[in-house]
Parts: sequence; structure tokens; C-alpha cells
Amino acid sequence: MSSRFAQVAFRTVVLALAGALAVPAAQASRTGVDFHFGTLGLGLGIDAQVSPYTGFRFGFNRFKTSSDWEEDDLDYEAGIDFDTVHGLLDWHPFGGKFRLTGGVMATDHRIDAAADVEIGDEIGDGQASRNGRLEAEVKFEEWTPYIGTGWDWRFDRSNLEMTLDLGVLARGDPDVELRETSDTGASQQDLNEAEDEIEDEWSDYNLYPVVQFGLLYRF
Repeated sequence: MSSRFAQVAFRTVVLALAGALAVPAAQASRTGVDFHFGTLGLGLGIDAQVSPYTGFRFGFNRFKTSSDWEEDDLDYEAGIDFDTVHGLLDWHPFGGKFRLTGGVMATDHRIDAAADVEIGDEIGDGQASRNGRLEAEVKFEEWTPYIGTGWDWRFDRSNLEMTLDLGVLARGDPDVELRETSDTGASQQDLNEAEDEIEDEWSDYNLYPVVQFGLLYRF
């Protein structure tokens, strides 16, 4: 996690706590904490429902995994590392379980990948003349809008609720940096073309689907 993102996460948590404490005493029973998991990973959050129709949510998610993909003759091994902090506004148009959600997320979504190169492997429009190694870093926008929908189901005679979110995170086109960590003999033009190919590969994920389940306890 980058230091800049850590600062954003810390400030968001502080604002969330301040917002939760600012909810009027009559509404205090509508403030809660939640644990959630889904396509953004595992996370914790604070929920403040200020009326039967509106509420605010703040929280963070952590997602880490590995994946492989093939580009030309190269097999990339990638580590996927997503950190997300969210600030969301919920609107319950009918005052019930169903809600519409919009907001912004601060993201540190990056993919670090590497591929071993052998003589003759295709790189861009050229070929490697030496055995070597390439490393790639893929990063998405740091501030991204979110829109979605969801439902809250409250268990009978309990402060516990089950939640479901379905939405889309618009992360923008990725920024890719490809570099040689061991000389492959490829020209800079070929490396630039290979970098563009990786960017095209990950541009398919600029709209990131969000599916998230959670358990919410209200005080």
C-alpha cells in the first residue's frame, strides 16, 4: 500500500467516525459497522442511516491474488493488489430494503507482472535476441466514481442485517510501464509496442464490476 493511499485511507476513516458521531442521538440506533466481501476483496465499514430514505457509508477493502496471462510469446506471472477506500450515499426511494448508491472511491489498484524471455520470443513487432526478463506495472486511476444498487435485509428482532451491493467502478484506462530487468536485445520501439499491447489487454477492465455481500450490525 502506497504512503499516499494510506494517508487517504486514514483521513477517510477519521471523517467516517466523525460523521457517525455527528448523527443525532435520536438516530443513534441507525449507526452500525459492517464486514463485507466480494470482488473488491475483504473489508470493514461504517454505516450511518440518517433517515428511512438516506444513509452514508464509509469503509475500505483489500484484495490480493495472483494471475497469469499470455501476450505474444510471453507468459506473464502477475500479482494483483487492490486497496480501496469508499465514501457512498445510499438512497432508499421507497423507504425499504431496496437502495440506489453513488459515490467515489480512492483506489490503489495495481498489477505487478514479470515474464522470462528467450531468444526468438516476439516482443512487440520484433524478436528477442537474448535471454532476458521483462517486468510490467499496471496502475489505474486513484479517484474513481461508483454507481450501483443494493438491498438490506434485517433479521427479525435483531440489529443484524444482511447486505448485497451490485455496481460498477469506473477506473479509467490503465497506465502501464514495461521495463527490462535483464537485456533482451529488443529495440525501444518494440518495447513500447509491447507496453501498448499490455495496456490494451487491461483496458478491458476499466469498468470493474462490484459484487459485494455483507453483515451489518446497528447499535
